[in-house]
Amino acid sequence: MLSNLVTLSSGGAFAITLTSTSNLASSIVVSDGDVCDFSISGLEIKQNAYATTWYDQSGEGNDATQTTADNQPKVVDAGVLVTDANGNYVVGRETGVTQYLSMNDLAESILTVFAVNESDAGGYPVASSNASSGAIVGHRTTGEVLLRGSTTSLGLGTHGTGVELLVGLLNGASSQAWIDGVSQGTGTTDAVTNMNSLLNLGTGANSGNVFPSAIIIYPSDQSANRSAIEQLLSNTITTALS
Repeated sequence: MLSNLVTLSSGGAFAITLTSTSNLASSIVVSDGDVCDFSISGLEIKQNAYATTWYDQSGEGNDATQTTADNQPKVVDAGVLVTDANGNYVVGRETGVTQYLSMNDLAESILTVFAVNESDAGGYPVASSNASSGAIVGHRTTGEVLLRGSTTSLGLGTHGTGVELLVGLLNGASSQAWIDGVSQGTGTTDAVTNMNSLLNLGTGANSGNVFPSAIIIYPSDQSANRSAIEQLLSNTITTALS
């Protein structure tokens, strides 16, 4: 019987909750566990798992969390790990479902955001929970890459399909976006300070899918280091640069 199996632990990047409709195990919690490398001998998981925490790997402790069960991103679907088109393990938002993880707003005037993400138009892997601020980096429904500060938004280039490495620099008149290492253009966004809200990771708009597998946020202009950071990501996760 599995009814007495309550908690399992493994080192890694995520905390997840497994749920079951079976009377054998109503709830199994994996704390501080990486969904991509934990396994349980002799136990076949046929139900779902949802991310409750995405741990900050910078050492700053700014973890992204979601305590509302209905809003937790699904990371295991009927016993199968959720992946993007390149096989990366993801957290994110399914079409028509409100799913995201929230972290504290960095409250900086300059942000550089790196996101390995699969989404359709209207998908925002990094967004503000403040409705007046909206997406920070993502895609408009009309196709452009969207960068947005507190009030001013900037559409650049056109996103493609499948898994993309999206980079957005929000830095006033020097704002810029790149997809898969290629510049989509420059323009002006306002400062991103004083949003007075949380940052949401793995969110969406207009019923868009959003499936990020890696997100790095710098409170500074990292355009000079962009290529090196992109290559680091391509060496550790399946991206368009691999």
